[in-house]
Amino acid sequence: MPFRPPHRGKHAIAEYITWSFTGETHQKVTFATPIVDGDQAAIEFRVHAHDNGAPITLAGCVFVRFDPHGLAVRTRDYWHTTEGHH
Repeated sequence: MPFRPPHRGKHAIAEYITWSFTGETHQKVTFATPIVDGDQAAIEFRVHAHDNGAPITLAGCVFVRFDPHGLAVRTRDYWHTTEGHH
């Protein structure tokens, strides 16, 4: 969420992901071809799921910067949800 503090560290990120997807079932995730420039990448994604029984679609993009070992060291993303599958 844009006005919440960032999730820092593996434990905090894992807790957020667990919380985020707890009510969702029947997930189908697709990714566009990543756009890569040096140590940075941008990837569009879509998630079709059911959230507590109601169909939803989430579309967004994630921006990632990698260290020399290929580990993500900074990420930013945005998304939008709609009710129903589109």
